[in-house]
Amino acid sequence: MLNAEYNHVFVKANGAPDAISNAVLTAGNMQNGLYLAKWFDCQTGTLLQSNPVTVTNQTLILPIPELIWDLALVVDGQALGTNESVQTLPVSVFPNPVKDDPVTISFDLAQTESTEIVLLDASGLLVQSLFLGKLAAGAHSMSVQLASNLPSGIYWLQVNAGKQRAAKAIGLIR
Repeated sequence: MLNAEYNHVFVKANGAPDAISNAVLTAGNMQNGLYLAKWFDCQTGTLLQSNPVTVTNQTLILPIPELIWDLALVVDGQALGTNESVQTLPVSVFPNPVKDDPVTISFDLAQTESTEIVLLDASGLLVQSLFLGKLAAGAHSMSVQLASNLPSGIYWLQVNAGKQRAAKAIGLIR
């Protein structure tokens, strides 16, 4: 989501734009069920809000948080069972932005879990699988190399470990 008035021409002429509020996102052709919606600040990659949302009649209707600059939305790709809860998994990525160096990903698991770490493009499409395997409970730090054929841009690192989930924006400079 972006505030079209938040650009260098508008800001130079008028200052920061007013926040956009009371907007709603509607998306069709979704499987009915409970999902987890996560809103991120595109400037910092910070998770701003995370909440369950229900899709009925194959339509997601989601209020958009107050929008001054750009926001990114990640909706967990599979419907959650009604008794399943998702927990946010704090993840750190260094360096960020990254050039050609390996990226170090650090996180703590509450228990032993099958863990998947993937890199998604800005539209949420898988561009690289970084790790798939079982990890023990505790602190983890792993170094991964991003594919050399990826163009500069913003990507999303997604970590799925049991009921724990994380999404972190990564800037790639080529």
